[in-house]
Amino acid sequence: MKHNAIVIEPEDNVATLLRISRLVPEELALEPLLQEAKRQLHEEADYLREAAHLQRFAMLLEDAPEFLVPGVEETLTRENILAMDLLAGEPIESLTYATQTTRDRVVGLLLGLLFRELFDFRLIQTDPNFANYRYQADHGRIQLLDFGATREYSSQQREALRTLLHACIDGDDLDIEHAAARAGYLEATDPRAYRSGIIALLRDATEPVRAEANYNFATSDLAERMRERLVDMRLHNNFWRMPPIGVLFLHRKLGGLYMLLTRLRATVAVRDLTSRLAAD
Repeated sequence: MKHNAIVIEPEDNVATLLRISRLVPEELALEPLLQEAKRQLHEEADYLREAAHLQRFAMLLEDAPEFLVPGVEETLTRENILAMDLLAGEPIESLTYATQTTRDRVVGLLLGLLFRELFDFRLIQTDPNFANYRYQADHGRIQLLDFGATREYSSQQREALRTLLHACIDGDDLDIEHAAARAGYLEATDPRAYRSGIIALLRDATEPVRAEANYNFATSDLAERMRERLVDMRLHNNFWRMPPIGVLFLHRKLGGLYMLLTRLRATVAVRDLTSRLAAD
């Protein structure tokens, strides 16, 4: 007797596990996210693609000697082999013991780089692993490694996120709501309580940018407050919307960077780093 076999893909297994464990809301469509994660894994294993991003970032940062990207040895690089310069820097976490001036400078550079990646380059290295940053103390340079998780953003995505940032800095709730909808956080049919929660979350997330003076990442409880707000939204709203994939990867980058800034106990005038954006 012939039997028909049912083949379950790995991403289906993950989705099923998450549903059963109730780790995510039932209404979330996980399949697009899992498919994107699968695609991302394939891209991160493509070293020809990563080599191209290394070379592109080196070119984009030619005007920024405070950053160093390893050179690529093209004659040895293959789809499964990436040959590049060895950079003799120290782990970025070693700056925990550096002077406050040094720590603040490095953090300011990293935040400035993030804004350039999003608003100038439209090309973001989205992997927040601390090991992707090293520090060359004798030259005061930050070494940038591992560009496998690099993502391009369209001009429309950039402008939507720029509008949202400006709304969170200087706008009212209605400005934020409209900008959040444009960026993909909200849709017209979303419940009012959910919309209010997203507005509050976005205000929380942009708190360092709104600070008039230096923002003290060492003493900030921002991460805890955002976590509590998310839990409260989950408990009181039987609804949740998955942001666009590009926004999720940006969240990944921001979350990892925030952890690093907290580890380095930095105090930075974040708003000053965004002042140029208002004139663009």
